[in-house]
Amino acid sequence: MNDNNIFDYATKELSQDAFLRWLFEKYDDPEVGEVSRSLIAKLVSLGGKPIDQNQINTVKTWSQIKKIDIIVDFYVGNTKSIMIIEDKTTSDPHDNQLIRYKNEVISWNKGEDINRPTYFIYYKTNALSDEEENQIKETKVWKAFDISNISDFFYEYRNHTNLIISSYAKHVEKIQQKLNSVSTLPVKDWDYTNGLTFFREKVEPIFRKYHSNQNNDKKVSELDVHQGTYSSSRFYYTFSNQRLKDKYYPLVEFIFRNGTECIDVYAHCSFRDGDYWTWKWQDQNIIREDKGKIVEDIQNVFVNIGFKKKNISKYRAQTIATYKLDKEKSIDELISAIDYLIHSFVDGFDKYDKGMKDV
Repeated sequence: MNDNNIFDYATKELSQDAFLRWLFEKYDDPEVGEVSRSLIAKLVSLGGKPIDQNQINTVKTWSQIKKIDIIVDFYVGNTKSIMIIEDKTTSDPHDNQLIRYKNEVISWNKGEDINRPTYFIYYKTNALSDEEENQIKETKVWKAFDISNISDFFYEYRNHTNLIISSYAKHVEKIQQKLNSVSTLPVKDWDYTNGLTFFREKVEPIFRKYHSNQNNDKKVSELDVHQGTYSSSRFYYTFSNQRLKDKYYPLVEFIFRNGTECIDVYAHCSFRDGDYWTWKWQDQNIIREDKGKIVEDIQNVFVNIGFKKKNISKYRAQTIATYKLDKEKSIDELISAIDYLIHSFVDGFDKYDKGMKDV
């Protein structure tokens, strides 16, 4: 697995778009055609009845039409079909894109009066977050083909005669292996996926241990994994009590980036305005007379347990405090440090909650 693999360098979604388009349009190639048709048939089977891959013909692809990553036109026998692929390597859906692309394609079919089989595939060479799975389910048409599916499919092609095929197969196998267990490499040598596995396997249980639902009737804490750009993993741990959780809540964000000396920890405060929640990077300024006091109180809880205070501009639910975890620590030392940190701020917010009035 230490071979000099081109896909270790070509890590962007555009590179993966190019690979998939190249593979699909090689459907009749003597060397890789079987792989191409087999993958098309596999993706079709997610959203419809199985098809005979040997009946697949006349495959054409396009990219970035109406910002859609990949469009695949193909025939199964004499039946024209279309496949829409949203291709992801690490990021999540944004700007309601799954619904927008669905509506766009439906409008094409209606406008051309075409009753053709249409398949929506969410293709991701990493693990899906809870939020992604929810969005995919809500669309009712998109079908997920994530890293476990991708690595399973390409496993038999690791030693394929075509170097591009075998390199991609080994690349996705390596990603899956990183997701299967916490790396034993020094933390400073971890990449994005190593960090993701560590937080899911080791950090989330710590948070659950200290921040449980005392009343056992409502969920009061949750983990959201945002697989962000710039080779970073972002993990949001939220705090809320039964009285105030529908109005505002504090949260802490762990950010694991490649090639940095520390794991950054950001403290935030989120406010509700009607049906809208706002926090950092948002321009909305929730109008509440007590907002400034709430932000300062929450900020002080973080500062009291060792966070560095940040200046706040107009109390706009930005990052209010920061902390750094040294990647030079061993894995056990890092787990111990995070355990202490989470225990400290959960205990701090328990005390904070007890002193609050229902506002």
